[in-house]
Amino acid sequence: MYRESSGDGFGGFFLVLVILSLLLYFVPSIVASKRDHPNKGAIYILNILAGWTFIGWVGALVWAMMNSGSQQSAQPVIHYSSANSESGGSIAEKIKEFKELLDSGTITQSEFDALKAKAINGD
Repeated sequence: MYRESSGDGFGGFFLVLVILSLLLYFVPSIVASKRDHPNKGAIYILNILAGWTFIGWVGALVWAMMNSGSQQSAQPVIHYSSANSESGGSIAEKIKEFKELLDSGTITQSEFDALKAKAINGD
């Protein structure tokens, strides 16, 4: 009795290998998409056209991993020293100013809390 092998074992392995290879190939594009990189379109094109070369793939991956200027928060650093407390308004005015910065989204809640504590403690 001779059974004809349908090759399903090898075919399934080959299919899994192809899928994993494609996922690995498109890792730079996936990273750029997940990070919502502003140049993700260019990264996709680089990945598709030059990703087959090791240098092109690594270049696309490095570019996708880089922080761009738009992703970095441009929050100002506010320093209040004793000179500021002598020359500028009351504690209530400072806290009001901090609250305005918080409401506008310029600073986070934790930054607001830290600034408020500094103003109250006179740091």
